[in-house]
Amino acid sequence: MMSEALDPQSFVDAEVFETRPQNRPLWRLPASQLVPVAAIVLGSVLTVLSLDSSWVPLAYRLPRMHGVLESAIGLVSVLVAYLVYGRVRTHGRLRDLVLAFALGFTAVVHLFAAISQGVSSGPPNRFEVWTITFGRLLGAILIAAAALVPTQVGIREARVARFLFGVAIAFYALVALVAITALHLPWSEDLADSPTDASTPLFVGPVLLLMLAALVPIAYSVAGLQFSWSGRGDDLMTWVAAACILFALAGLNYLAFPSLFSDWIYVGDVLRLGGVLLLLVGAAREIRSYWQRTTALEERRRIAHDLHDGVAQELAFIATMARRIERDTGAQNARRLADAAQHALDESRLVIATLAGAGDPAEQLALTARDAAHRFDVVVVVDVPEEVELPSEITEALLRIVRESVTNAGRHAHASTVHVRLRMFPDVTLVVEDDGEGFDTAKQTPGFGLQSMRERVEAVGGEFSVSSVEGAGTTIRVRMSPP
Repeated sequence: MMSEALDPQSFVDAEVFETRPQNRPLWRLPASQLVPVAAIVLGSVLTVLSLDSSWVPLAYRLPRMHGVLESAIGLVSVLVAYLVYGRVRTHGRLRDLVLAFALGFTAVVHLFAAISQGVSSGPPNRFEVWTITFGRLLGAILIAAAALVPTQVGIREARVARFLFGVAIAFYALVALVAITALHLPWSEDLADSPTDASTPLFVGPVLLLMLAALVPIAYSVAGLQFSWSGRGDDLMTWVAAACILFALAGLNYLAFPSLFSDWIYVGDVLRLGGVLLLLVGAAREIRSYWQRTTALEERRRIAHDLHDGVAQELAFIATMARRIERDTGAQNARRLADAAQHALDESRLVIATLAGAGDPAEQLALTARDAAHRFDVVVVVDVPEEVELPSEITEALLRIVRESVTNAGRHAHASTVHVRLRMFPDVTLVVEDDGEGFDTAKQTPGFGLQSMRERVEAVGGEFSVSSVEGAGTTIRVRMSPP
């Protein structure tokens, strides 16, 4: 969806994998499958080796290292949450909103752990241990919940202030809950003690703590597998899936070697660091895809300006001169020339609006409506959402309907004002309403323009309707299911 959407080969690989999976060797799997598989294999190998570490030490005493690791996880989670929230603002998907919230909440928990472990010089206390434990579990559950949300479910709006407030309230509620119940929660001093090597698993801590710790890898496993399966073609989700798998394996290691609250670094810490690096790679690739799209959009705008200043101006001049010749001589060929030039001018203006909008359907609709209205001195009122995400075929159909409707209102209905409204929820609905002369729909057969618009809408699975009253204007309505 993001960077892979700009790579044609990724679509080819994905489609071949779908149609002929039995003939596809492992090294030819798409990235959405290969990266998580590699994470599972490498993480599992490292986990198995940790059980017999006679040939290489896999446990190191590194005081304060956990604070560094927690800080890295927190900061990278903030970065990925920011990028995913940018998708929420663009695509309006509930899944992205839940994932951004989960990553934001997880980031706060890890930064809290980094601060508490960095400030404290003694063994962990009951409040610190239970806050981090509950926070890690809730973060993992939220990420798994995001993975299970269908990608086609949309949301009406998303505001940054409300999002940040929600993350803060969720963390403060967690802290308050642990603070109130801390004295009643089980405790063990063994959490700060760990063996000097990784060859002998040590399950220490209260039973409740071990049970909660066991739920963390389960939640991350669900998230990793679901993101890997449903995120095909989505480069960022590929790396998030692989990171979740390493976090799941790290959770299993933490269950056997509870190094989270000790001065020792174990395999679980290495796996968790690997998960952080995978998230960072995903974030870097996402940012690179933004740069690539920005470059492409700037090129589209440049082409639009060139068309507007060159071809469109010449076509407008040809159409104007042909109309003058037609009025002066009444020549049939002049009228045909004028019609052809006008049609070419309309098409070029549609291309200009599409390119100038640079892929933003909202801007394209506004430009198309205003350009068509300007030719007939019609006042156009455009009411569309700030951010619209639609498939290209639907966008093109709506653009042509807006242009045709506004043109008809100015040329045939002699309207003075045209209202263009677009709504995205619960259905994609376009309404073009004018105050022109109107017509009797019961007596007058719809012309070719209306029939063409109806066929265009039905071709993309929508519904088209026209209502008009003589002397009371015309309303054109298009409705289709959200993408």
